[in-house]
Amino acid sequence: MKSYNNLILRISGIFVIIGLIIIYISSIFYNPKLIPISEINSGLIGKTIRTQGNISYIKFKNNNLFLKISDSNSQIFVVEFNIKKNIFKKGQNIEVEGKVNIYNCL
Repeated sequence: MKSYNNLILRISGIFVIIGLIIIYISSIFYNPKLIPISEINSGLIGKTIRTQGNISYIKFKNNNLFLKISDSNSQIFVVEFNIKKNIFKKGQNIEVEGKVNIYNCL
């Protein structure tokens, strides 16, 4: 019985290691789709996307960063919470990745 338990423990350990390797490798190759700002809509809420644009508004307050980025057709607000330092400047072209959500929508 003791050797049977050891066998099950070893097999379980091997599957855990294989699973972690698969998760690690898939995270390296996973890259969210680059979507133009004009195509971001309510159907993307909860999904992780990438977009790019020019910073047209910036505010850094209480370790929270508020940006408005725009492309030639549209604009979107980007919020990043709990950051130590603002490294962005108005007029800078950036690419952001994050989860689409509605924040303080009135």
